[in-house]
Parts: sequence; structure tokens; C-alpha cells
Amino acid sequence: KKKKKKKKKKKKKKKKRKKKKKKK
Repeated sequence: KKKKKKKKKKKKKKKKRKKKKKKK
């Protein structure tokens, strides 16, 4: 019987976008 190796997945970090406030 052969054992299967599990692959580890890398998590990608998401960049937060800054919202611009409009002045009236």
C-alpha cells in the first residue's frame, strides 16, 4: 500500500483599499 502525500496550500493576503471622502 502506497501512502499519498498531502499538499499544503498557501494563503494569499488581501490588501485593503482606502476610500476617499468627498467634500461638498
